Amino acid sequence: MKRIYLLSIALFFSSFLFSQAPHTFSYQTVIRDVNWNIIPDQDVSILIRILEDGPLGDVRYSEQHFVTTSKIGLVNLAIGGGDLYSGSFNDIDWGNYIYFVEVSVDIEA
Repeated sequence: MKRIYLLSIALFFSSFLFSQAPHTFSYQTVIRDVNWNIIPDQDVSILIRILEDGPLGDVRYSEQHFVTTSKIGLVNLAIGGGDLYSGSFNDIDWGNYIYFVEVSVDIEA
């Protein structure tokens, strides 16, 4: 009887895990110049904008990251964890709209 009771409680609380919006999500890219050459070991500024309902939609959230590329030009970001530029990541209604991510890179940061 204890096992059934504990299993019921565990299933009840695990159902909450599926209804939570993410606090951040991972983004990874290789930074290249206009000639498609990798930019290794350099400080860059990356502006992330989340647009609602299309690539020309309203900006719901934007943030900036200051990172250094690796030896192969790679950067790893946690979108939702950068320096806030505008909006609120927690207020994004992920379930009812389509969202697009716009990435801008400044290699002169």
